[in-house]
Amino acid sequence: MKVSEIMTTNPACCIPSDAAQTAALIMRDEDTGIVPVVENKGSRKLVGVVTDRDLEEVFALMRENQVRRVVVVDQKNEIQGVVSLSDLMMRGAVPKGETHQTLKGISMPTGEASKPRAESADAASKTK
Repeated sequence: MKVSEIMTTNPACCIPSDAAQTAALIMRDEDTGIVPVVENKGSRKLVGVVTDRDLEEVFALMRENQVRRVVVVDQKNEIQGVVSLSDLMMRGAVPKGETHQTLKGISMPTGEASKPRAESADAASKTK
């Protein structure tokens, strides 16, 4: 059996400038865990994907590193953008109860100094 025989054809896509909420709504409406990201509305050229796990991983990174913002980089470590806790609250599809737990984890004092930023970035890039 070939991939072309079992794949979903003409999937719903988003573009890089779309809000994370757009991808979350597509996931909900299409009952999928992945949304292809294409170059622009007139193109089908793939430039990336957003998965349901991507949206949840940001919460985990914020909670574990006690930060309210996460810098997004590509495989070349070139900055692509910044996601803040506020961005997720206002535009993301946040699982029920996750907001409280994330904010609590970010705010909880620890007995140790903050992790060096490079250590956090290395850990995040290894999950991709």
